[in-house]
Amino acid sequence: MTTLHRRVAEPGVERPLISTTVSITLGAQALSGLLLRPRAAQAFVICAHAASTESVAEPERALGRHLADQGFATLLLGLHTPKEDAAAVALDVPELAGRLMHGARWLNTTGSSPPLPLGYLGVGNAAAAALVATAVEPAQVCAVVARACDPRRAGLSVMLAKAPALYLVEASRPAERVAALAACRNAQHARVEDVRSGDGEEGATAPSLSAAWFCRWLAPEASGLWR
Repeated sequence: MTTLHRRVAEPGVERPLISTTVSITLGAQALSGLLLRPRAAQAFVICAHAASTESVAEPERALGRHLADQGFATLLLGLHTPKEDAAAVALDVPELAGRLMHGARWLNTTGSSPPLPLGYLGVGNAAAAALVATAVEPAQVCAVVARACDPRRAGLSVMLAKAPALYLVEASRPAERVAALAACRNAQHARVEDVRSGDGEEGATAPSLSAAWFCRWLAPEASGLWR
């Protein structure tokens, strides 16, 4: 199903944003996703969640829409199917990473020539999966944003992944902040940012920090700074 929305890329200038529900074959089942695509997109971002796309929370959907409004073709991708045991799949980081890489390969078949730069944005264990996928297929990914993530769940992939990584942590999760800082020690292009978790808190938001990171590292000239 494809619908047409309106977006504002510049003050007073409206541009179309195409929203398409997609199905990505996974063996006998399929992963569902929502592809938000502005015209003349310069990069792809996969927003991955360790849940089915139908159960992704509204704040995460809003984050995807914000990235699309900034000019990124954005795929909201749930990494388990409705018929599976959600809890079991969500804890299997290697399996989630495999599904994320499968989604990335599917995305590369959607008609962009040459393929657009790709970034991963993961939440929770899907963020750990994004770090694993980046280590396994380093040529695929140009930047990662990990939100609400304990990078220790990615194992040695944290040290092997070379793509620029941004860790977004909330004040209510001090253990994740410590783990993220440790992950950044051996990384040349990694950073930890505190993000506010409620409207009454001070600080930057996950959408604004994520968009700024991808704007920086998915630019065509940025790849040569770290590869």
